Amino acid sequence: MGGRFSASRHAVIDQGPAGGVPFSVVVDDAALLSALERGGGTGREESIVGVAADLRSPAGCWRGKEPLMTVVLHRFTGRADAVLAVSRAHAILDGVGYCSFIDAWAREARGEGSP
Repeated sequence: MGGRFSASRHAVIDQGPAGGVPFSVVVDDAALLSALERGGGTGREESIVGVAADLRSPAGCWRGKEPLMTVVLHRFTGRADAVLAVSRAHAILDGVGYCSFIDAWAREARGEGSP
């Protein structure tokens, strides 16, 4: 799912050292913590997404130059909360599919298994 588009415009899963979904863990990102404290719950999610997510060029995704999905987990020392930023190309998941994917991932992480 985190691959690239091939020349035929089909999504393909990359294998090998450069393939797959870029997944990074960031600890104590001061800019994100500040954005959360300023805009949390006020409808200003756009400013938080811009700081938290690893956003890639949609045109780059179509050209096969950028990954179709990226994941960034933000953790904060001394705090129990975290931020998980998942960015994906609409071509592989629409809104309903994205929600189903995140729900299934959360179930697996909690040890509940798939429904």
